[in-house]
Amino acid sequence: MAKRALVVGVSSYGFPNDLPSCARDAEAFGSMLETFYRFDHVRVLKDGEATRDGVDRGLERLFHDAEPNDRLVFFFSGTGCRFEKGGTIGEALVLQDGRLLNDHHLTERMENLPPGVFTAVLDCCFSGLRSSRACRAAPTSRTCPGSSSSRRWAGACSPTTSRRS
Repeated sequence: MAKRALVVGVSSYGFPNDLPSCARDAEAFGSMLETFYRFDHVRVLKDGEATRDGVDRGLERLFHDAEPNDRLVFFFSGTGCRFEKGGTIGEALVLQDGRLLNDHHLTERMENLPPGVFTAVLDCCFSGLRSSRACRAAPTSRTCPGSSSSRRWAGACSPTTSRRS
């Protein structure tokens, strides 16, 4: 059983859009996966590493040869956005180079994964995936408890992630 994670944190979008702690959150989340959950491979991409090309390569490694007993985690802390394309509203994660990782791109990459092996934790506004067909088994997207902001978290495709302590 492999335990792999891709952890992405973008704090540096450029003034006035910098976020104060996303890169630190990514470091802490990656460390937690290694220390407490004994993940075999945790790849952390922060700021300048968190480009569209870097994240695409990281997702390719994360999903490569996934088996039914594996545990795969994708964590993103940064900003998200909504956009309109062809009369449809889409949602995306905004990467450090300004390029978008839209929800359809991510769900297409997840479609061939065995059921129950993938969890996404998205700490951003407009987090995407919440209405995705890939998450129909365990859809979750809620405003963070105790928060008045629009930041959201989502657990994808794993019933155990729908609870937050």
